[in-house]
Amino acid sequence: MTQKITRSPLAIEDMLDIAQYFGDQNSPQTGERFLDAVAKTERALLKMPKMGVRREYEAASLKAMRMMRVDDFKNYLVFYIPSATGIYTVRVLHGAQDIQALFG
Repeated sequence: MTQKITRSPLAIEDMLDIAQYFGDQNSPQTGERFLDAVAKTERALLKMPKMGVRREYEAASLKAMRMMRVDDFKNYLVFYIPSATGIYTVRVLHGAQDIQALFG
């Protein structure tokens, strides 16, 4: 069975917002490089889904969630849930955000 990467609508929105921020603050190439770095990180997680740090949250749907830094953008984190069919990217966030408030 082929493993696949699936992203939540919020993860897609996060990625596009961050890429836009980098595009506005630095250059469009930096925004594109960020999107490529997230995809590279997700591909690495697809090969080794338990590589990221496990996170503990109250919501039952988040019990298996893990976190990994984005390659080359170390202040950004991919929050994902590994499964038998691949990984599900829940959010992509800056590490300075109030993560606990976002996930509860």
